[in-house]
Amino acid sequence: MVVAEKDRMVQSVNEYVNSRLERDLLLFWSWHPHTNFTASTIAHVLNCPRKVDIEEALECFVKAELLEKHTWQDLSFYRLTAEPEKRQRVLDLFRPVVKLAQ
Repeated sequence: MVVAEKDRMVQSVNEYVNSRLERDLLLFWSWHPHTNFTASTIAHVLNCPRKVDIEEALECFVKAELLEKHTWQDLSFYRLTAEPEKRQRVLDLFRPVVKLAQ
């Protein structure tokens, strides 16, 4: 049932999202699931003037194991987790729900 699926998606979003910025970050990762980004790049793309807000939200997602953080030459990069279940959860959050009645 489409309504039940939408309710499940809303619960999943609410489990990880406490702000509009966090929602925008999850949406961002659903669009770019295979790419590494710095907090500065993400702040620029999301038009967020306070990079510190982006960094705090990214660290929350790292602690929740939705994102992975990697450092190279003193620069931190973030990417969507490789763990299949959590990765798929993020990818499914904003995917349109379309089910045909049988």
